[in-house]
Amino acid sequence: VYLSFVSHHPVQWNADDYFAYTNGRVKINIQLSPSMNQLYQEIEHDARTSSSLFDAYYTNPVILGTAVTLGGFLDLTPYLKDNPELADWTDVLLALRNYVTSLEDKTYLILLDG
Repeated sequence: VYLSFVSHHPVQWNADDYFAYTNGRVKINIQLSPSMNQLYQEIEHDARTSSSLFDAYYTNPVILGTAVTLGGFLDLTPYLKDNPELADWTDVLLALRNYVTSLEDKTYLILLDG
């Protein structure tokens, strides 16, 4: 996971919990970016070059259009529809589902709150 934060403790706690939940099969490594702007530049670069893509980014949705257009974000729609236990998508405000996490009727972001 690549993120920009002064403190990444809440994300690290979730990563540690997930490691325990999977009995050590999945370890989430967190890499910090010094700023949100640098994180956006890295996401765009990774999408343009199809290199060094992270499995996940913890970011503001501002980058969505650029990342999707360049092929940097995976369409999560089939995963959400086929695996409702992954996320209670109906618990997310409709406006956020339709306009913040999605582009052209495809979901690319999972919100941590909303």
